[in-house]
Amino acid sequence: MTVGSERYYTYLYQGRIRGGHVVQIILSWPHTAPLEEKALRCFVSHDLKMSAKQLLKHYTKRWPIEIFFREVKQNFGMGQYQIRALKGIKRLMLMIQFVYLYLKRMTPNNSCLGESLRQCQRKQKQELVKIIYRKAQNGVALKTIFEELKIA
Repeated sequence: MTVGSERYYTYLYQGRIRGGHVVQIILSWPHTAPLEEKALRCFVSHDLKMSAKQLLKHYTKRWPIEIFFREVKQNFGMGQYQIRALKGIKRLMLMIQFVYLYLKRMTPNNSCLGESLRQCQRKQKQELVKIIYRKAQNGVALKTIFEELKIA
């Protein structure tokens, strides 16, 4: 099957799942990686009228949104916020989107956002160790360093 400019192998199954709901499940592999476990994508739909091609087209457009929410939950702790007011939710999402877009812009093309964040965290820790090391070499007391870092 061809969706856009990409070719896929697909397998369509329609049947009941737990709870009695009838769904269609599409297993899909890129034409370049048939039956490779890591390349497998599984799509589930309650809309039995939608063809496999329509469903894959829909998901190819939606996939960047799914990636955004996964990365936001994993890297920004979005799943831990407990904001109830709509105004607060909108502000938080706007702030997260700005930070996300900035970081994506700074991330090399073939690396993931999470790796870029971890790299930034490593650099930040290294800089902190350098500061502590220099202060210790200059004879600054450990207690003073702790106080300056607000970890006393």
